[in-house]
Amino acid sequence: MPRFLSIDDDEIFNFLNQRILELSGTLGKLQPFTSARKALDFLQAITAQPDQWPEMILLDIRMPGMDGFEFLDQFQQLPEELTKKVKVFMLTSSIDERDRSRASTYPCVQGYYSKPLTEAVFKKMVDTPLTPSLTDSR
Repeated sequence: MPRFLSIDDDEIFNFLNQRILELSGTLGKLQPFTSARKALDFLQAITAQPDQWPEMILLDIRMPGMDGFEFLDQFQQLPEELTKKVKVFMLTSSIDERDRSRASTYPCVQGYYSKPLTEAVFKKMVDTPLTPSLTDSR
């Protein structure tokens, strides 16, 4: 069963992301995290269990403690055989073009979307194939 992570310090957006997953009819489980550090700790804890790894991560940029870019920097240090199988989508309220540009420099980032998540955007994310040139360009 597909697994999804939602990393956003706002619990309401994590709840909405879960609701969108349910409404979309996509089978799977969404695990919310209000802390990027806790999400990274979770991923590090399950590196020996590849079947437990998420297929997709919805990631906010602006969060206290560890922000989305710091998360991505650390995420790239995890085993490549795991990270290259994960689609990461930035889901943010940032309208700063520098954030969009910076996000595009991370090979694992498959897209950049504005909050709130909609059912149509979620379906587009699910249907987005992993871009081999992105995952192989590290």
